[in-house]
Amino acid sequence: MPLNFNLPYQSYSFTEFWKKWHISLTSFLTKYIYIPLGGNRRGKVVMYTNTMIVFFISGFWHGANYTFIIWGLIHGTILCMNKLLNEKFNRITPALRWIITFGIVMLCWVFFRSNNINDAIFIIKKIMVCDFQPLDVSLTNLIHFPEINMLLSFIGLSKMIEHTELMFVIAILLIFLYVMIEKNIILEVKENFIKFKKYRFVFLYCFMGFWSLLNMNEVVTFIYEMF
Repeated sequence: MPLNFNLPYQSYSFTEFWKKWHISLTSFLTKYIYIPLGGNRRGKVVMYTNTMIVFFISGFWHGANYTFIIWGLIHGTILCMNKLLNEKFNRITPALRWIITFGIVMLCWVFFRSNNINDAIFIIKKIMVCDFQPLDVSLTNLIHFPEINMLLSFIGLSKMIEHTELMFVIAILLIFLYVMIEKNIILEVKENFIKFKKYRFVFLYCFMGFWSLLNMNEVVTFIYEMF
């Protein structure tokens, strides 16, 4: 099986992000849409136009909702700006380039995961003013992870569920820590297959089993069900 996600959240630019994110889909769209349209062989205007067409199709491919279209168009626009201002952007310190790239990608996910455009705009406004008070019930489901709540209850920290602001900060810190220390598990298996097979799969299977038990009473929504 080919590598499909190669640590995209460690990218320092949007160009790098899309070389590492959903590689199979990116390769398919590049080969069958971007290149037949002319790719980057007919000047910058055509190249940027082709890029926007590809990301429009990418958004629609993910689901029949305006939120997915906007998600794709935002990614296409930022990618075009990244290519246009590539030299100036590369002069910025790597840490700041990562923060900018990661931050924009996270904001884009709000559109991807929201039920409609109004919900997405409402959540982004909340983020911008650092207002992490409980959202409307219909929006709370977007950031509701019953497994985490059950795990906190299991270890005696159920009261933390009520503290939305604290939970949000902890989640951000954990995501940041994971992104910075994450290693590509597929490449690691290839490089250390025997050692990984003997020791790490035991932990992996135990973790998956424990997580499945926590999630037995919940119905998992397939991410592409709206398509």
